[in-house]
Amino acid sequence: MAPAKSFALARYRAEAVHRPFELIIDADKSICIQPPKTADVIEMDASTPTREVLRLLTGDQYEPLVEAIGDEDAGVLIAILKDMQEHFGLGG
Repeated sequence: MAPAKSFALARYRAEAVHRPFELIIDADKSICIQPPKTADVIEMDASTPTREVLRLLTGDQYEPLVEAIGDEDAGVLIAILKDMQEHFGLGG
């Protein structure tokens, strides 16, 4: 018989550790986005506006990110969001 599987919060915490998402802007500048908290992630659903998703995922790095990519083609934003979601294990 297989040993019983553990459903301890401590196990989930250990498995959920993610490094920050570092977006290199240029040779001298990068933006370091910390993993989002559960409270932020549960605020998102399919109807959440893109701006709010970006705010929830980037936290205090929202303004620097928008400043860096605001004049770029929208495809740049979509690609960054997809990479962040994958990096943080959020699907998408």
